[in-house]
Amino acid sequence: MAYHFCRTQSFSPCFARVQEQVKASHYAMPKRRQYGREWKQPKVETRAGNPIVHLYKRTKEIMPSGSGIVLPRRFLPLSPRSVATQPKISLKVPTREFSTGLINPLGDLVFSQLFGYPKMIHLINEKKLPLKDLFETSAQAVTFLTQSSIRDQVKYLDFTGLTLDDVQFKQIVENCPNLTHLILWDSKISKDVLKHLRLVPKLVHLSLSFCTQLDPDSLKYLQYVPNLLELDISGCDQLHSDSLRYLRHVPLLRALIVLNCPLQKDALQHLKFVPALRVLDISLCRELEADTLKHLKHVPELLKLSLTGCGSLESDALKSLVFVPKLRKLLMPGCTQFTPNSLNNLSHVSSLSALSIQDWSQLSSLEFLKHVRHLHSLDMAACTNLKPNALNFLKHVPILISLIMTHCTSLEKEALQKLEFIPGVTHLDITGCKQLSAESIHDLPTKLLALRTLNMALCPQVSQARKEQIKLELQRDSFS
Repeated sequence: MAYHFCRTQSFSPCFARVQEQVKASHYAMPKRRQYGREWKQPKVETRAGNPIVHLYKRTKEIMPSGSGIVLPRRFLPLSPRSVATQPKISLKVPTREFSTGLINPLGDLVFSQLFGYPKMIHLINEKKLPLKDLFETSAQAVTFLTQSSIRDQVKYLDFTGLTLDDVQFKQIVENCPNLTHLILWDSKISKDVLKHLRLVPKLVHLSLSFCTQLDPDSLKYLQYVPNLLELDISGCDQLHSDSLRYLRHVPLLRALIVLNCPLQKDALQHLKFVPALRVLDISLCRELEADTLKHLKHVPELLKLSLTGCGSLESDALKSLVFVPKLRKLLMPGCTQFTPNSLNNLSHVSSLSALSIQDWSQLSSLEFLKHVRHLHSLDMAACTNLKPNALNFLKHVPILISLIMTHCTSLEKEALQKLEFIPGVTHLDITGCKQLSAESIHDLPTKLLALRTLNMALCPQVSQARKEQIKLELQRDSFS
């Protein structure tokens, strides 16, 4: 026979549960032929009160078509110890990475034993798979990582949705010395636990989002990761302006995210320590000094800048864009203190490719577009006071491919006719634009041949049947 007999011990104390899971699994399928061979059903029995699952597999790595699973050539052996002494690692079915074939058909069976630690580590490293998609709790994730014989190959760990404590953080960095990406979110790590970063000197990406138990001096331990390229300290409300002085330990930093941090006054003066910075996000930092953008002179290579909700900036703060001529992406939603004349400063960043001015109720004209002729993406959602003919200025950005005009209710009825100025647009969002004529919306698929996605939510002037028809037309065009 071309089958191997494999015995795998379940960690579930409930025999009936294991039996039910096996019957519902991908393995529990009727006998069928695959390339001239039969697949046999698994059997479940109890020995000494413990459920045992018998699996049959072929020597070749092959599974019935459509299962999305490829069995490894051999199972890792499990010791026949009792259930009470076995570590309980429960992996769940991922909600999005179905293409990886990572499916747990046997419930509480140790899935890593079936598919092997190398496969699991590869998925985590290469697919950037969040551990929340694999484990129910952080304790299970840490147990898996610390018991793996190849844990030194782990390079990427995303604990978003899982809360780490000090002990678990130390276990992670001790057992994964080659770690390059560590993402924490809302973890209960204390102020001094970052001293263990010395155990992962190869770290290039560190995210400490909403780790609120850090103190103002916690960033001093960045000295142990001098090659750090990306740092995210969003929502760390114990940090203050002087905390950024520790950026001197990471001179190679490329991205700094300090969203919703209580930075005050001239906190950005410390950007002088990171002259190679490419991405800066100071969204919701509402206590910065009015002319804080003057410190952009320290980061002339900046490519992306987010100022979302920075209401403390002065109205002509954008004049400092002259220091970052290479800027490609500028996000300014909710900056209501800026005036339409402020946008004339965009002439300093003529190579800008993406611009967001959401919720600028003070904006009445799009005349500023003449300064950004290379624009590819424009988000002007909730700009409710635009002049009816404001879209006439789209003629200055003929290569625009994404336009979001959600709830721009002041535009004229036939405003969509002006989209002829941007024939290459592929994404259009007109959610809530109830004043637009139904006829102009109906004609969009024929007039905008490059259009691939169209959001028409909250547009009652277009029937649901017509919306579905337009959707089908766009889908056909995308495959043509």
